[in-house]
Amino acid sequence: MRKVATGWAAYSLVYVDIDFYIRYSMKFGEVCCQTALRKIDEFFNTHFGANRVFRKEGDDEYLILVAETGADAETRMRRTLAMFRKEPFMKHCGKDYANLRITFSAGVASYPSDGEFDIVLKKAATALFLAKSYRRNQIVRYAGERKAQPQRILFASGVAVETVAGQWGMPGKIDQAQPAKEGHFWEPQGIACNSRGQLFIADQDNHQIVQMTGDTVRRIVGTGCFGYSGDGGPATEARLNKPTALWATDHALYIADTGNDVVRLVDLQSGLISTVCGTGKAGYAGDGGPAWQARLNKPGGVVVDRRGNLYIADIANNVVRRMDRQGMLSTFAGDSTFGYQGDGHSAVQARFNEIYGIGIDWKGEVLFVADYYNHCIRQIDLQSQRIETIAGKGIAGYEGDGAAPDCALLNRPVAVCGGPYGTVYIAESGSHSVRILSLRHNKIFTLVGGLGPGIGRDGHVDGLPLANPNGLAMDKEDLYVLDGANQRILRVALSEMLGKGDKIWKSIK
Repeated sequence: MRKVATGWAAYSLVYVDIDFYIRYSMKFGEVCCQTALRKIDEFFNTHFGANRVFRKEGDDEYLILVAETGADAETRMRRTLAMFRKEPFMKHCGKDYANLRITFSAGVASYPSDGEFDIVLKKAATALFLAKSYRRNQIVRYAGERKAQPQRILFASGVAVETVAGQWGMPGKIDQAQPAKEGHFWEPQGIACNSRGQLFIADQDNHQIVQMTGDTVRRIVGTGCFGYSGDGGPATEARLNKPTALWATDHALYIADTGNDVVRLVDLQSGLISTVCGTGKAGYAGDGGPAWQARLNKPGGVVVDRRGNLYIADIANNVVRRMDRQGMLSTFAGDSTFGYQGDGHSAVQARFNEIYGIGIDWKGEVLFVADYYNHCIRQIDLQSQRIETIAGKGIAGYEGDGAAPDCALLNRPVAVCGGPYGTVYIAESGSHSVRILSLRHNKIFTLVGGLGPGIGRDGHVDGLPLANPNGLAMDKEDLYVLDGANQRILRVALSEMLGKGDKIWKSIK
């Protein structure tokens, strides 16, 4: 591809991913889907030229070279997507599927405006993962970061931030122990840490869990291939299907095995894995009975309270489920209807608009819910089960720094976690920012990001952009941020600032 582009005055690289390919593989089988990929190869070769299309054997991602740049390249790919959607790629799977249509997502970056070939390739990868975060079937052109807007007020501009794992724009896989900063992820989706300083990463598209200890990362769960197997055996030999969320203690790791519609548990001492909730079949059933006999539908968030109860964001059912210490399951929040209501009442009567991340306060007594399309954070007192909105107004936006959190605007909050001194952290995929709010002082600020999707360099939070931050984890001193579309983990050093207590909140203007 590089050789073909050499000498061109201008061009774009388009990184393409076939949407939901694994779902088709599970339904139709690998042989049928490989035949479909060959048809897709022919489609792209016809539209762009065989020497301008590359696909690694066995994968469903493509790299395409086009002569157009910028908005023209984006427009061409949109026209291509419109034609792609009309093709019967799955017709050979049976007459019942002759009308089944599939889609793709794509990221576009251009030379020379976005840099040389290697940089353009990385930026196209970042743009692709942004496209996938917008619900697939999307074309995103890399736009880059922008200057800080007047509404952005930083909590503290001098807070240090550094990349501790991963490399932006370079998706890949971790097969063996290696330096964390040299590791590669493929659309990581969730992180968790424990009191031992171990950080765990849900490496979604690699179908595995990676552990970072010190400066080293290694695979501890999964084989790197999708599937559902391995219960009762070593976690490294088990198969997962697009894990998206984690919760860690010193001895246990809970995994939202989203594609398998189950929650798995890994004993960190023995290394054995088991299923604790779900049957592997999607549905909404089993309340009042054993969790392992119940049905979930795309679990996407897990936390444990101080009493040992497990809470699960059951995304497609639009509820939060609770598994008690005896292993019995119930619906804890939500009536499964999409909407925005219930504040001031029992959480089980509330309505949400897609629940992604859930978190818990530092004491383990309050549950936080990232209500994605309601653009707000809800909190539930675990004793009274009363629900309230604590941040956001139900309208997408990015404003309100320095004011009360319930007067601020959030944009697609996807992750939330509690911290010391009554702090709450919110990852907003829509504004590419992490916000910090104080329950004690009733104020919200931007901690990092808010500069549009971008890359930046390690240093301080005032100049570092994010791209679809989608995971948060707090240890005793630092906040870890999963900078999702950039395929990296950031560490924000907060101990000095938070250690100032009330003074820091009162000093911010």
